[in-house]
Amino acid sequence: MVLIAGPGIPIDRLMELQTYWIVKSSGATEQEAKKSAEDNKVIYEFMKDYRGSRLQQDLEPLILEALKKSEETKKLSDDQKKMMANQQTKMLSSPWFEYFIKFNPHDYLTKLKIPILAINGSLDVQVTPKENLEGIRQALKRAGNKKSEIIELEGLNHLLQEAKTGAPSEYSQIEQTISPKALEVMTNWILKQKK
Repeated sequence: MVLIAGPGIPIDRLMELQTYWIVKSSGATEQEAKKSAEDNKVIYEFMKDYRGSRLQQDLEPLILEALKKSEETKKLSDDQKKMMANQQTKMLSSPWFEYFIKFNPHDYLTKLKIPILAINGSLDVQVTPKENLEGIRQALKRAGNKKSEIIELEGLNHLLQEAKTGAPSEYSQIEQTISPKALEVMTNWILKQKK
């Protein structure tokens, strides 16, 4: 199994880190990035622990409150904020996202005994390499998996492209589909498994 920029930590934590690093990589200050991540953390924790049957209705006031406090939306009218809150709530309360935010990859990784290659780019701001590769390492260790290899590829983004910042806004500016060094690592690992 080859895990390419795969999660190794609970998704609510992954999304909190993702918010921080994406906001930071787009030029925001440390304080703005932390505030944005903290606001989203409240929302993600609410969703992760939610056991009711009206997620969309119960989530919208929380999102609206975060938008009212946000520096990014302070110039918007109350009606614009309500519309944004409604749109975000619909997206976040979708069955897929509700499942996703509660997902913990450890539940599956700790059961894997097959050969695994986990790779991630050092500039990945969507699935941060430090936390996620360590999470994968710990889960596979717990599984007793001695057939795994975990590699952080220097200078690559979430799409395994050679990048400058790793910001998602940079993806479309990079002509390369995937770095040859990523392909080489995967090819060599796969060939080694055939021996």
